[in-house]
Amino acid sequence: MTTSAQALVDSKAASKILAISERTLWGLAHGGQIPFVRVARRLIRFRPGDLAAYIEGQVSSTAPVACPGAGKPSQGATNG
Repeated sequence: MTTSAQALVDSKAASKILAISERTLWGLAHGGQIPFVRVARRLIRFRPGDLAAYIEGQVSSTAPVACPGAGKPSQGATNG
């Protein structure tokens, strides 16, 4: 066995590693984007190597796409 139990991290630690919320982490995990280890029926852990692979897969060499209307105040906003 190459992965020891000590190498697994819980959702709180995994979300900190990825700098995302635990809710986002669960969505990614259950959507199949981040692998997880089911230790028991309701006990899920993450391998640091899988988290690193996810990060590497998110690296982009293109500029981010600006959202239309970004930086503009909403139509209902007033200065007062």
